[in-house]
Amino acid sequence: MEEVAARAANFLRGAPSSQPHHKIWMAGGIEFEGPNMEFWSRAAFRTVWFSYRRDFPPIEGPQRLTTDAGWGCTLRSAQMMFSQCLLTTLLGTGWKLGDNKLPAGVTSTICEVIKWFADTPDSPYSIQNLCKAGNFILGKNGTDWYSPSHAALAMQQLVAIHKPCADTTVQVFVDNTIYVDQLPSFCSTVSEAGPHNFTSDAL
Repeated sequence: MEEVAARAANFLRGAPSSQPHHKIWMAGGIEFEGPNMEFWSRAAFRTVWFSYRRDFPPIEGPQRLTTDAGWGCTLRSAQMMFSQCLLTTLLGTGWKLGDNKLPAGVTSTICEVIKWFADTPDSPYSIQNLCKAGNFILGKNGTDWYSPSHAALAMQQLVAIHKPCADTTVQVFVDNTIYVDQLPSFCSTVSEAGPHNFTSDAL
């Protein structure tokens, strides 16, 4: 992880720019001017990364897939985005993995959130359950590729069932347009089973 942070900082140092000290906003509200190793290190150690895996419990379906290599990239991205939203909501941005000064409660919260995304059918936001939601609402099967909107819709259904925080909801803007004045009403309206009536019984 330190290597990733160093590469990011080195990239900025060498990147041509007409505004070398332009402010950068990243990872839930951090901003700085110019390359800063501490910034990248802290951001890297607050970022949950999910990638292709193999030999996990089979995904339900005729193919009984045990790997998402080559087709699960967007689902993994959806997992990363939502897990980061949860951690930022629950813990803010002042924590960093590997920090010995972290309170025990913070560490346990991080571990609990990550468990929700484990590659097992019992984990609410697992690859298995994302695929099951995708099949239920979108007719996706096997190694079908998911667009960003498709992955977000699948996650929306799972969040409607397993609410990790009070009044948590996922909104998907399928027409690629976000109307700022509508956001408060979206955030205050939580469907019990999502727009497609995808319930825990379907899981």
